Amino acid sequence: MRRVDLHIIENNFSKKQMVMGGVFWILTIEFFVAQAIVQAACISPYNIIDNTISELGFTSSGVVSLGTYSQYVNSPLHTVMNVSFIVTGLLILFGLYFTRGIWPKRRLARLGVALIALAGIGKIIVGFVPGNVNFALHSLGGLGMICASIGITLIGLAIRGKEHRWMRNLSLLLGLSGLIGMLLFLFMNYWGGAFERLADYPMFIWMVVLGSYLVLRSRDSTEGEGLSLKPIT
Repeated sequence: MRRVDLHIIENNFSKKQMVMGGVFWILTIEFFVAQAIVQAACISPYNIIDNTISELGFTSSGVVSLGTYSQYVNSPLHTVMNVSFIVTGLLILFGLYFTRGIWPKRRLARLGVALIALAGIGKIIVGFVPGNVNFALHSLGGLGMICASIGITLIGLAIRGKEHRWMRNLSLLLGLSGLIGMLLFLFMNYWGGAFERLADYPMFIWMVVLGSYLVLRSRDSTEGEGLSLKPIT
């Protein structure tokens, strides 16, 4: 059996588990599909530069005013967006569960995985509690974007081996990009939609790339055999 170059910590993970974890993360693409559908149905002049993702899930129409931020929102397919938030959170959590053994056995990686799990829970909260229903609780769920960016960054810092340098560099690049986007989103009074997407999208790029890698590399294992691999170093 050829050894795949993504390592499993201590125990053997079957090919099926490896593929399932990757597929769950690849399926988070549905988040972008849902956004495109709901945006197209918006009655108000919605645009991704000024309007946030959360506004697509607002259950009532009208002017949204928060401090200096003010936008008119009318999203007829808000239910589609809110269901997508929930499904996305579940896909993140299921993907984490089935990929739990691939990470370095280091405190940084364990903390990073826990923070990404919080991001998944945050997406579920955002879906169940639209911003116009309970802004405080919705915003609490939205903090999952920060958790995801920090988590991805920590995982990148925990990966030290040369053979996984690409994964380390990708994690650091996307994690730091998300953090910069979140800072801009919180402290700038314009381009709220663009900065929120810069904060949120890196997590999905990371999951889809890594998920695709897991699915493709799992083919290097012999059918029916477990993947017995060394920890990432």
